[in-house]
Amino acid sequence: MSSVGHFPVQFAGLEECPDPFREPLRRALSPSEAVLEIIYSPAFVTGRLCLPASVFCVTNRQWIMVHESKSGDVRLDSAVFADTLLIELTAILPYGRMKLDCAISSRSDSSECYFNTVMGRLYTKAIQRILNLIDGKESCSSEKDRSIMTDLKDWPLKFRNLG
Repeated sequence: MSSVGHFPVQFAGLEECPDPFREPLRRALSPSEAVLEIIYSPAFVTGRLCLPASVFCVTNRQWIMVHESKSGDVRLDSAVFADTLLIELTAILPYGRMKLDCAISSRSDSSECYFNTVMGRLYTKAIQRILNLIDGKESCSSEKDRSIMTDLKDWPLKFRNLG
């Protein structure tokens, strides 16, 4: 079975989302929200492993995850950044899992999606954006950090770690 078409992709807009995910996502967004990231991870079935399809969306005020269940139903989970407690990214060989824990109305909840780790950078970038928005930062400093680390590559490890 070919793995082509089974990698997560980032969409430029809501119109590019596949049909079962588009409407729930559209209903969860308010007109004043700016969509910053939309990542679609298609379903992948091999042997006994069945990873459901999902869409992960980050806006300027919340994250939204739309999952597909084994029965074909679509479930939507979302939380504003102030309610987000924990973000966990786990990579296990070719597949990864992103789990977000939140507390809404005095109860805790968690939401998770699975993805092919080949495109794991899409998820780490989205997580970094969420963490920056929780901290009140608008832009991501990863490009700046990357350029600093290239400048420090010849320094001793002790100084690189401080850098």
